[in-house]
Amino acid sequence: MKKIISIIILLLTYSSNSQWFTQTYEYGTAMSNVLCNPVNMNTGIIIGTYGRCLRTTNGGTNWSVINLGSYEYFHGGCYVFNTGTIYIGASGGVLRKSTNHGAVFFPIPSPVTSIITDIHFTSANIGYIACDTNVIYFTSNGGSNWNVVTTNLPSNVRIYSIYFSNVHTGWCMGAIIPSNRYLIKTSNGGINWTTVNIPSNSYNNFYVAGNDLIIYSNTIISRSTDGGNSWISLNPPPGIGSGDGMRDIEKLYGYLFITTSGPSQPGIYISTNWGSNWIRQFNQSADHMDMEINELAGWALSYNFSHTTVYRTTNGGGIVPVNSTSGEIPHKFELKQNYPNPFNAETKITFSVPVNLNNNDFADIKLLIYDVYGREAEVLFNGRLKPGTYEVKWNAYKYSSGTYFYRLISSNFSKTMKMILVK
Repeated sequence: MKKIISIIILLLTYSSNSQWFTQTYEYGTAMSNVLCNPVNMNTGIIIGTYGRCLRTTNGGTNWSVINLGSYEYFHGGCYVFNTGTIYIGASGGVLRKSTNHGAVFFPIPSPVTSIITDIHFTSANIGYIACDTNVIYFTSNGGSNWNVVTTNLPSNVRIYSIYFSNVHTGWCMGAIIPSNRYLIKTSNGGINWTTVNIPSNSYNNFYVAGNDLIIYSNTIISRSTDGGNSWISLNPPPGIGSGDGMRDIEKLYGYLFITTSGPSQPGIYISTNWGSNWIRQFNQSADHMDMEINELAGWALSYNFSHTTVYRTTNGGGIVPVNSTSGEIPHKFELKQNYPNPFNAETKITFSVPVNLNNNDFADIKLLIYDVYGREAEVLFNGRLKPGTYEVKWNAYKYSSGTYFYRLISSNFSKTMKMILVK
């Protein structure tokens, strides 16, 4: 279960030019989870079978092997926001902790000897672990001691995912395989739990982001905005069928990301309208696909039974934030010179959208990048904006030095300006 970090962004759009790229391969090992530092886009770890752990501090250009002191299968973890603390768990009840962003891990006491299925910490010291029983465990001192939290679930339920949105509100999902699924919620830090009604027993995972509660399985997905009292069925990505499956979900900038695997159309999909339409952001032909993404960066993993491939993005796979920079309402279109110019490798483009646009509240806006030959290089914005002044960042890390042009287009306005990229 992945968590998102909230930021203040007023408006944004999706760029159809995917910017996921392959970084490295890990042969002979199934790397199942990726954890990236919420406040440093260059630091992250990946964990998997045989106690394998890799760490990067330079955005994945290089990966170093971290000794976990165990050959168990590590498949659950939590990178605590705004700290250097990481917790990871494995089969056999093995727990490891790092207080320096994964440079060194050390063992901490574990309350179980069974599989640790999920971990979530709301701070560096307060956290919960789930395992293949009907109870969860709570610590208030960074794992030095653990207390049992009773869930009132049947004794043969196995809890496999847990998430707390704050110190009071938490969620757990468990199952009696292969039939009954259970989603439960607490509002008092795990003292009491209530059962949340779900549309069917086919759902096997959940995701929480703000007021949105999403449950999903291989081929079905539903959303609730009222804590599970009512559900709306969402369309899955196209082509999902027998043998396929949705593997991981993230929400970023208000958009929904889903990774899929299977023989049909595996990859990373994005929807800007809660499943009414899906865009295939990235294509990969492998099985399991785990993803961790926030406003700074993201990684994804795929495994095809011989090696794990690590993928990287630094802009949400193509998402570019558009920030409103002024409370004043302009009375004409304006496209300003980018700054800095020349630049390496990021620059800012500012433009204004005026009021009284045929009595509509929104204007259809495109902001495009062209190379010196007039070929479209990137779509920075393609959507609707209210009147205001906006600023867009363009990261040209993958482009070579030279002259580029940016063009603002609306129904009754078009302007092109030149910029210089120097590396």
